[in-house]
Amino acid sequence: MRPLGAAGLRGLLVALAALALARNAAGEDLEEVLRGFETLMTSEFAEPAPPSARAWHLAGGLELSAHVAPLPHRATSGTRYAGLTLLRGRLDLLFELQLPRLWQLRVGGYAFADAAYRIHGRSRFTAQMLDRYEWEADFREAWLGGPIHWNLDLAMGRQIVPWGRADDLRVLDVLNPVDAREPGLTDIEVIRLPVSMVQVSTRRGPWTLAALAIPELRFSIEPPYGSDFYPEFPLKPPPGLDPDSLDPGDIEIVEPGSRLAHTSWALSLTGVFPGWDLSLYWARLWEDRPVFETDLRASTCCPVQLPPLRARYFRGQLFGAAASLVWGPWLFEAEAAARRGLRYTASETLDTPVGPVRISTGTLEKWRLDGLLGVEYWGFASVAISFELALRHLLDFDERMRAFGAVPEQGEAALRITARFLGERLETTVLVHGLGDPVPDAGALRLSAEYALRDGVTLSAAAVAYKAGSLRSTREIGRNHRLSLGIEYAF
Repeated sequence: MRPLGAAGLRGLLVALAALALARNAAGEDLEEVLRGFETLMTSEFAEPAPPSARAWHLAGGLELSAHVAPLPHRATSGTRYAGLTLLRGRLDLLFELQLPRLWQLRVGGYAFADAAYRIHGRSRFTAQMLDRYEWEADFREAWLGGPIHWNLDLAMGRQIVPWGRADDLRVLDVLNPVDAREPGLTDIEVIRLPVSMVQVSTRRGPWTLAALAIPELRFSIEPPYGSDFYPEFPLKPPPGLDPDSLDPGDIEIVEPGSRLAHTSWALSLTGVFPGWDLSLYWARLWEDRPVFETDLRASTCCPVQLPPLRARYFRGQLFGAAASLVWGPWLFEAEAAARRGLRYTASETLDTPVGPVRISTGTLEKWRLDGLLGVEYWGFASVAISFELALRHLLDFDERMRAFGAVPEQGEAALRITARFLGERLETTVLVHGLGDPVPDAGALRLSAEYALRDGVTLSAAAVAYKAGSLRSTREIGRNHRLSLGIEYAF
């Protein structure tokens, strides 16, 4: 994925470097400056800066990271993975300006380049892999916001607006897509992608009502064909065609056009009370993953020819609610959602002289009910423990959808233990994530640590072990284990 062309990349890098030099040696901690920047507060904006204080802030970070695959293995495309899989340098910058009348401007951007593909030889990798992983530059948050009345706020631009209460599982968190190119290696709060939207919010007593219009069509970044996380394609071509003629790399992703009729809409109502809160949600939005829709029954004969292979994005609705309750050192969370208009690929098996052949037959539209329960415990001085459990139930399940990964019920669980040591300079995390049909039988175990070597310099290390399971998305991940090291300088 290359959101900016070559000229755009050079322009962004020059702008980022210039901003970094302007901010050189200011000594502010990136974490302190960035805290809360990507989560727009719909109920209030920051107080104006005192006359003697600077009205703008610039922060950034330089990061070098490396990932290693300790077990040699092959992707479904045949690409071999072993040893170094990532050697990436990354630059992030974020600018904040306090404007008159409590208005704020925030603009962030990033650029990265990965040398691992040239080290191994670019010809070893698919074009989709090189396009998504080799280099990238783009803006992140870029929005302007402030009050337009004493209890009415407006924000316009690329924003991150989390819904729901959960930290590790997504039931209601649907407004922002995610960067899922490296599953299991990073937290959801890091991989959310900002989306251009217009948000208007108003308050009355404990209640806040927010309305959002989302004209930007931005979708989750999934592991592409050629990645070792890309699942096996379940179809074979009809008789009379070469077995390799049905190539997943040839699938055209059809995105909806950017026009007013394709704008997504959302509403949220949140009440905050002593010790508990409640939120209600509605959204009409595009699903952020494409669905394979080609009907191979339309293959023409004499000679046999496949129709164009296409995957398309569809639009649906969400009706949801979330609540949380604080009881001493305990935090209890609950989420529920009804999803309307979800599309799933259907397929059927044909008996042929060469044996059974599975072909796709288009898509089917279904309702799905999702629920989540979570609990967090903060009773220890330097340790936090959380557990989340989610269940997704498809109504009127059709067995023809199973080949492409749909199941009647899908269970998901996440256990996180975070501990801080050495005067909170060292933070360690154990995260166990499970996924299954419906009992989790696959997932990932991540052990990670971050150490503040000195002000502005952080060392990080992680080990992720994957377990394959029965779901289509997890069948090929059993040897995809990763080790990672990184160093970041924040300025």
